Amino acid sequence: MAKPKRIVYTRGGAAETPNWRFGLKADVPRADIPELIEGLDFIAREKRGGSYFYPDYKNDKMGVAFEWYLPFRSWPFGYKVGVEFWVEPGNLQEVGAYVLYGPDHPRKGLEPTFSKSEEAGFQRKIIQTIEAATGWRSKLHSQQFFPVHYLEMPDPAVIRKTVEIPSLGVYILPTVRIGKENRPVSAVIQVVTARFNGEAESVGNLGATRLCALLTLATGNHYEGYRSTLGRTALKRFVTSICPMPDPGAVYPKGKFKMPLAEAHELPLEGLLRVARCYGSLVERTRLGFDNSLFTYYTAEDLMKKGFPTVAAVAMIAALKPFRRALKCIGTVSCSKCGGLQFRHDLRGEASGIGASLGDLFEFPEADERRSKLEQTIKAVYGQQRSSFVHDAIFRHGEFGPRDPDVFPDQTSAISKKLARRDQLSTIRFLTRRALLQHLHRLAGESFDPPVYGIEPQKFEVPLGAKGWFVVGNKWLTAVRVMGRM
Repeated sequence: MAKPKRIVYTRGGAAETPNWRFGLKADVPRADIPELIEGLDFIAREKRGGSYFYPDYKNDKMGVAFEWYLPFRSWPFGYKVGVEFWVEPGNLQEVGAYVLYGPDHPRKGLEPTFSKSEEAGFQRKIIQTIEAATGWRSKLHSQQFFPVHYLEMPDPAVIRKTVEIPSLGVYILPTVRIGKENRPVSAVIQVVTARFNGEAESVGNLGATRLCALLTLATGNHYEGYRSTLGRTALKRFVTSICPMPDPGAVYPKGKFKMPLAEAHELPLEGLLRVARCYGSLVERTRLGFDNSLFTYYTAEDLMKKGFPTVAAVAMIAALKPFRRALKCIGTVSCSKCGGLQFRHDLRGEASGIGASLGDLFEFPEADERRSKLEQTIKAVYGQQRSSFVHDAIFRHGEFGPRDPDVFPDQTSAISKKLARRDQLSTIRFLTRRALLQHLHRLAGESFDPPVYGIEPQKFEVPLGAKGWFVVGNKWLTAVRVMGRM
């Protein structure tokens, strides 16, 4: 029999018809339903299926459905099977199930005519699936998976030998040039313990994002995953083993990559290895607290790269949460009309508290001019950039206004307000990275060595340097001639 042409349909608002339906009695405690749903989602994905959710806000309940396929002879999409139920305040007591012919079956689209033994077989398989998904975290044995992600290198530096980062369970493979654009990419293999492919993929996605965030923190350059431009050429998502470590030809897409140029310099990774070691030594509660600031800083760098400095300023200030130290008055506030109010006023606000905490972290003496300058800069960014956007939706960096360069003087000052704000944000960006690095080392009980991260020990501000441009057309070679200083 010839293999039929296949169109695989997803579920719409209800199960596809015609189908054969039956009901199942259950008694799943309400607290266990989220784990059941997560398990069914993982199982459905492994069987070429999917998960569907239908919120009913008016009645405070959620309809959920899961569909997957069983084979017919050697064809994978022989039968579509599904389960569906409502998530309500009480225990789960009824589950609906159905079976229909899949797109590979010769009777696709027709009313199912199953024998009694076939019906019993379908029922048994569906019940086994529900049982496997119930309490799967404790019932199922975990195993090692090796998910693969792809890291795009943001600069001309490359990695020439496989780098192991034990504290993260990560191996970074040598950099290659992928696609027609010759984009520099390194594959990242993680060692993940999980029960399902989908679970391993979810853990791996978070691990890959964490690696990008730690790389960004360690180097000051924004790292992100490679977005494929290879069309229908799929990237490998898992490898079966890392003993021995796969060579590039077994990981990167065949015929779509080249080795990097010999003159490309190697990326220094001492900073990343130190950051990863510190991060990996933290206890879970401390690590989760640090994650909030780490991923907020990473988001800020992503916003800077995409050209949204005003919103990045909000994120940079938020990333400094570990250093917030507002001081409240012990008295109470009273209104002449409403009487006593249920809050206390600040003796020292958040911005001043952050400035004081960073001054202590950087070991500035109380009378040091750098301490007062640091506090002024934080107050300026907090009030003029962060608060004006949060409360009044004002883009202080003019992202959606006239695109006048920030170096152009304004009518009253040689240094425009736009340039001053840019310099303040540049300094906050630098100080946020430095503060989080020092904070991480302090949490891990390790000494902080600024030069490892390309930071000058006595550097605490980053004003914009000389800037210029000229236009000659795209047919001419251009270069910069250094002739001293103006």
